[in-house]
Amino acid sequence: MSNNRSKFLNHNHFRLMAIFEAGILTKMTQNEYENLGKQKQASHSETENSLIPENQKENKRSLKASEGNEKLQPISIKMVQGAFYILAIGNIFSGLILTGEILFHKNQNKTRKNDNFFKIRKQISLVIKPVFTRIKNRLSTIYRRMMHEAFVATLEYIE
Repeated sequence: MSNNRSKFLNHNHFRLMAIFEAGILTKMTQNEYENLGKQKQASHSETENSLIPENQKENKRSLKASEGNEKLQPISIKMVQGAFYILAIGNIFSGLILTGEILFHKNQNKTRKNDNFFKIRKQISLVIKPVFTRIKNRLSTIYRRMMHEAFVATLEYIE
């Protein structure tokens, strides 16, 4: 282990363990779930009160059916599975890019010995570099969108 650790790390671990062992963390979690349940019941009762009398029976049935489907439950791995897939794809992609950069720089050092080849390669890279820059920017934009969509998709389970 490294000596670069924070001097407050052991103190924080001690405090966190004390909170966990005292059951405070569990109680806080249970209270949050109870509050969420109360908020959902309040929102359902508001929608029931605002119904038109003619369609009240049909809407009550649909509300009861949706209440059964929307029971409060903790977040599971299956709920955030998509985010993990995107994370894995990003890690694999970054590994490939790192390997490509390593190979590129190894070849770059070898070609500097031969000046003529280096000049030709430099001219080619001036043409190709903007293309790869655009591709890199597009891929990073797509990756950011995917991560944003995965994050937004997991928010519905939290609310």
